[in-house]
Amino acid sequence: MSRPLQVVRVLLLLVAAYMAVGCHRQPHQTSTPQLGRDSDSRTAVPLTRSLEAVQGGEIRIEFDVPADGESLHSVFFGVRLDGHDSTSVAETADALKEANISAKVQLHRIQQGRSVKVALRRSQWVSRSEVEWLTVSPDGVVPGLEAADADRESLLKAGMIAQDVAYRELSFASADALPPGHYVLGLKLGNERKLLIDAKAKLLIAYRARKK
Repeated sequence: MSRPLQVVRVLLLLVAAYMAVGCHRQPHQTSTPQLGRDSDSRTAVPLTRSLEAVQGGEIRIEFDVPADGESLHSVFFGVRLDGHDSTSVAETADALKEANISAKVQLHRIQQGRSVKVALRRSQWVSRSEVEWLTVSPDGVVPGLEAADADRESLLKAGMIAQDVAYRELSFASADALPPGHYVLGLKLGNERKLLIDAKAKLLIAYRARKK
């Protein structure tokens, strides 16, 4: 399928998904904007940021990984979708994965006044049950979004989960076993970022759910 036709297909899927959300929404259900404003003001993982105000497709975020005993967490960098209709949210997430929204992702740890680059990895599904992990190249370029599972407990503690709202997370890249400290994320999106904005996706920095 050619690139223009693929983008048109994704846009049609997004429109259909959000029309369905509107049809199923109840007048007294919990809405998510207040949660969004709260999570947008957070400076420690987990947190979200709006993509609508991104200038030229570039965003720079300083954040902290708080100390959590002796446990180190894997942190991923991607987007989050939400809505009252779980089917529509899932369809939108699938459409964004198919859109191959490329990005450039760079992560640095600020240590004693110095900036130290952090290695990143990205996931690639090779089958419905098997995931392959690939090292992100030094230039930080990743070809698209992949499904991700955020740690639910940390999201709950941060007040980032509302009742009767469905969520889906997608990842550009992740960093394994991040020690506590101060970090800077640099993210550059291409023209496809409009698909994310139309889908009302938010940039998400979150802990990966641990395998049981």
